[in-house]
Amino acid sequence: MKMFRAAWVASLYLCAVSASADESAGPLYVPYQSSNIYALGETAGWHVTLPWGSPSASYVIRKNNLEEIGRGKILPGKPTSIEAKLDEPGMVYVEVTENSPGAKPRSSRSSASRLRTGILVVAAIC
Repeated sequence: MKMFRAAWVASLYLCAVSASADESAGPLYVPYQSSNIYALGETAGWHVTLPWGSPSASYVIRKNNLEEIGRGKILPGKPTSIEAKLDEPGMVYVEVTENSPGAKPRSSRSSASRLRTGILVVAAIC
């Protein structure tokens, strides 16, 4: 019985440690194609996951960073797909902004390691 309890406590500890390690990774954006270059009519997109401890985020999809073609919400811990399709050559810009007071979108080249002020992801359709 003592061995069972020790194994059970050890497994709970390992789960807690692995969960906290995942939180430090920050948001994850995985493109459908690693090159982020898509053919005409092909769906460009990203699989997005926010850490459990982060606030939700909103995103806006723009064609050539001008015309809005979509928007949505990303919830923490729930994998989300952001998708867009163009029928002519162009760029797809996705601006992700944390849903917190005063948060502003910012380029992915910023020094912020977390989503605090937003991120911009881009794909080319040719």
